[in-house]
Amino acid sequence: IRGLKLLSKKLPKETPVADTLNQQNEGNCYILYVDMTSESMYALTYVMGTIVNNGDTLYIVQWESSSVKVNDNTIKENIIKISENCYHLFDCISGVIDTLDIIILSLTHPYPKHLLNEMITTLKPQTLCCSLSMILSGLQNFVCGVPTLVIRKKLKRTKKKGIME
Repeated sequence: IRGLKLLSKKLPKETPVADTLNQQNEGNCYILYVDMTSESMYALTYVMGTIVNNGDTLYIVQWESSSVKVNDNTIKENIIKISENCYHLFDCISGVIDTLDIIILSLTHPYPKHLLNEMITTLKPQTLCCSLSMILSGLQNFVCGVPTLVIRKKLKRTKKKGIME
């Protein structure tokens, strides 16, 4: 079962900024691998706020890992939740980014590591981004040909040493 949605943020073609952006080279491509946890949604916020630039393409791959039979409604609900979050983030980054394409892909697949390797081979992204919980649960021992950015929601806190320590 698969679901796909394209979100695009573009400037009107009459503006001079749009002309200069169209003359620039193609942007980079990134893959964000998410499940529907809060840490993955934070990873989406992090990627949209710090990594993407004008003209980039972001592929959001959501793999439904539940063991029960997945129906079309579950896939549609996942795409709607992710797209609502993306529309909100479009508003947040509107002062910095003028053109951005987001492709949301929600699916079921028996071997998600194989799927990611095929996507990386085909799309040739700059980076594979995912949350720490995804690495620890579904992508253990995953090796790919591009750098992997692991996003953690909570920062590590260093122990503050006092006078006696």
